[in-house]
Amino acid sequence: MALGHTPLAFATTPAEKNLATEYVREMHLIADLPDGTFSPSLPISRMEFAVSLVDGFYGMEHFDACFGNIAPRPTTTYTHLFNDVKKDAWFAKHLCVAMFTGMLKGDSDGNFRPHAGITVAEASKMLSQVYGLTYPSQTVSGLPWYATSVEALGQRKALPTYKNVNQILTRGDAAWMLYALKNQERFPQRRIIGIKGDTITVAKALTVTTEANPNAPTSTPVFTVTVHGRP
Repeated sequence: MALGHTPLAFATTPAEKNLATEYVREMHLIADLPDGTFSPSLPISRMEFAVSLVDGFYGMEHFDACFGNIAPRPTTTYTHLFNDVKKDAWFAKHLCVAMFTGMLKGDSDGNFRPHAGITVAEASKMLSQVYGLTYPSQTVSGLPWYATSVEALGQRKALPTYKNVNQILTRGDAAWMLYALKNQERFPQRRIIGIKGDTITVAKALTVTTEANPNAPTSTPVFTVTVHGRP
């Protein structure tokens, strides 16, 4: 395998795909659709994949006070996590946990695109973060942002069959990735979070402007929450 090149995906048999579907349903890792079916051939969205990982791997202690944890100060109030995700969206707390733990970020334009299909590259990056997976090229500069994550999953035969890393995952693909990692020991990478002045940096590429709390005892400036990176 050439360093930095997309590794080969590993074809799965129908029986293996069925086992993967049964596994994620039994473990409540990917929820059925409202009609009660799993529908493995349908695409899975960025929001669905993030919610599945947060529900499956992070406890309620991560949810408690998460909105406050990503704010620069306790008195800061804000209405959006991303330009296209309001704080009161039903899945917003899941995204907050994913942001706080370093699992996900947003686009450079400040959007998350929750209903867009998730790509092989994006899903690989998130899973690598959840499991703390590494690959020898981790320290090599100049590689695409997804390279080490895709290669780490490829080493563990946890990739679906795909033509390129921008291919949208199906629900069945996502099930296979999780199933293939079911015996993988987790060493979650520590979140990178730093506070400098009135800006909290969690990771790269998203900027959300928060609003001052009108009930604060003293004048509170408007803060900017900056989240760097992908996906």
